[in-house]
Amino acid sequence: MARSLSINDMKNRAFTLVEMIVSLALFAIVAVVALAALVKIIDANNKAQTIQAAVTSLSFSLDAMSRELRSGSSIHCYVASGGALTIDGNYLTPSGTVDCPPSGTPNLIVFQSSTMSTASPPCQLWYAYYVVSSPSLQLEKAEQPSDTPASNCNSTALGSFTPVVPSNVVLTSYQMSMSSDQFPLIFLALSGYAGNKEQTKTYFTVQTAASPRTP
Repeated sequence: MARSLSINDMKNRAFTLVEMIVSLALFAIVAVVALAALVKIIDANNKAQTIQAAVTSLSFSLDAMSRELRSGSSIHCYVASGGALTIDGNYLTPSGTVDCPPSGTPNLIVFQSSTMSTASPPCQLWYAYYVVSSPSLQLEKAEQPSDTPASNCNSTALGSFTPVVPSNVVLTSYQMSMSSDQFPLIFLALSGYAGNKEQTKTYFTVQTAASPRTP
């Protein structure tokens, strides 16, 4: 015959108020620690995705620049202060330029690419990479129009400069140099950060170097 539970038995088998409070306190502590760890994991993941997307896009742009330089010719570097960028006798003539200065940091690379124009007769199109500082530091590219005829190839204005660096990347500094060898080595390094929020900002430095196959 089953024994009925007495009131004392029921009291012995129930949780006391103190035990409930302690249990809730322990649960709250564990939940807070777990939530903080989860937030850190999410921030780290967002940070990793941001830097991966930014550096991948920037590396692709610099790789394209390296390929163009390796197959280019008649390469020149300048310290440029702006003005109309016009090819004149195989040289670019913006205001305040010095061709490959012995001191200072160049901010403009100009060269004849291996890309031929669609005009008849065709010519090798000129390309330019320009590090501008206003309104913010940015790497930009310009090239001659694809329909440039041979008669104007060495005496014509370049097209508009367009940004090369993705919009979600902020550049803070750069280095550009070019050796004086027969086959010069062109070096470019870009430093900056990706991410709009302070907790997801990731700082980086990417660089590329290339030497043309023809002088």
